[in-house]
Amino acid sequence: MAGEKKETQLLIPSEDPHNIQATKYYIFNETGNIMMASTEENSKDIEQSVRDVFAEVSVFFAAMTRAITTTTNPKTDEPYSIYNYTALEKILGGSGLFAWVTKEDIEHKTKSFGLTFSKELIEGLLGLATGAGALSFAQGMLSSIGQEGLKIGADTSDTDSSVANIVFVCEYLLGMPLVTVIVVYINVHDHKASLEIGPCFKAEEAESTWHMHKDTYLFVTPKFIKQFSSDLESVAESSEFGEFVEYLRSILLDKVRVTAVNNDDDTPVSGTLLTRGSTYKIVGTNLENTVSVKLGESDVLDMGEASDTLVKFTVKGDAPETDAAPIALIDAEDNVLGRTSGYGIGTSAAPTRPNVTGKKPAK
Repeated sequence: MAGEKKETQLLIPSEDPHNIQATKYYIFNETGNIMMASTEENSKDIEQSVRDVFAEVSVFFAAMTRAITTTTNPKTDEPYSIYNYTALEKILGGSGLFAWVTKEDIEHKTKSFGLTFSKELIEGLLGLATGAGALSFAQGMLSSIGQEGLKIGADTSDTDSSVANIVFVCEYLLGMPLVTVIVVYINVHDHKASLEIGPCFKAEEAESTWHMHKDTYLFVTPKFIKQFSSDLESVAESSEFGEFVEYLRSILLDKVRVTAVNNDDDTPVSGTLLTRGSTYKIVGTNLENTVSVKLGESDVLDMGEASDTLVKFTVKGDAPETDAAPIALIDAEDNVLGRTSGYGIGTSAAPTRPNVTGKKPAK
């Protein structure tokens, strides 16, 4: 019958002795936030390009940690913790470097305690059976998460009621590098009693139930980091690293930040010349409250769509020739949220770096 839907029966394949799962070797960094796994037993067999990819992850984690721990939480007047879910969530959503893949809600009932509890929890969340291997960082990590949870839970008016941990999983599987990110978080108020006892409590008989949320992302490192992949010692002293840390901090502080002006095909604008009738994109963070754009004092730009990271505009077809001036991003109350570097119509002035002004209005 025309239009009738037919379902295909799911076929379970029979066992095939020729399908053999490869052995995976793994190691964690000291804090447990970066895991490296490979099907190659000898690290010398891993290609240099793959090592560079994994080194880039270390650079990014260093930048993210510095940005979070040097930014003051406006609700507590104390620096954010790396285990603060609100801070992590802003980086995940605002940096444009994470592509969300899966989400899971997990329940874990256990009578274990101390190192055993910490080890089995991390193994379960990562899907990694370590066997007799000891995860030396596990108890310290869970203890730190618990302390952050108690700090957040002490303020009953705090709506940011989750603590989290982030793990970068760098895998080299049969010649293919892959970087995924696992973020696990819990609601503090749902586990206040267990946190007060401590996730690493020592008791003969104590059962606890944990309700957790697990998000998995694909991760792409920023382009500037690639130049430091083989020279990690120099990255902290570079101006690019400092600028990137400030970029991440602006996300945490909800600051409007302009990072580039691109053509409609996402290529950078060459020089400062804007063409009549052409469409351009202002790239940055916290741009969604922009309702109009203005080139200096001239009304020559038509506003297009706006999002958190992008503002489109088109130069009017009858726009007169203008000198180079910053493009102002303006909100509904006629406040200037931020400015780009200088651009003009029919000019060719030397380009300047973007300027940042204003702060994202409270919603």
